[in-house]
Amino acid sequence: MRYQAACRTFIEGSQRLGFVNDLAEDLREGRVGIPDATLKRFSLSAAGLTAGTGGPALAELMADQISAARASLLVPQQATFAPSRRPARPLAAPPGSPSTSSTRASGRHTESTHRTPLLDGQTLPAGALAARELPALTPAPGRRLTGALVEIELLTAEAVLARGTGVLRGSASPPVPGALRALARRY
Repeated sequence: MRYQAACRTFIEGSQRLGFVNDLAEDLREGRVGIPDATLKRFSLSAAGLTAGTGGPALAELMADQISAARASLLVPQQATFAPSRRPARPLAAPPGSPSTSSTRASGRHTESTHRTPLLDGQTLPAGALAARELPALTPAPGRRLTGALVEIELLTAEAVLARGTGVLRGSASPPVPGALRALARRY
């Protein structure tokens, strides 16, 4: 049960990161992974993003979504919880499948409603505390790779933040030396 919760949390964090990082590609293909309600909270629309507008609102959306993705991957096991003063951050979750490829094929996504508020106002999906445990819960043959994947996702989040609103022109990638170090530390 903890392993499944950790996997789900990792997938949700990675999916949220992918929706922001893949904006340019998704817009060219006529879809956006970020839910409409989330775009509206930042006074954005898919049409506006397709037209190349976004400015500070897009930067705020990106910071919000990357922060939530990183929290899903990093939240400490002993986090302190409190009621959130902000509305829950919608998380695109495909019905019945955590697969990114199935979400891309289906277009618009449903919203997950399970949230865990933290003192800093972040809200996480139910079971998010298990994400940090994923490498330790993974069977031995895949443990090192799983740890590297978590670290590489975090490097990707930093690269997306550094690219900023440039994600409307193309995706960011984790720095190759950092990704190689993440792998080398585990092998």
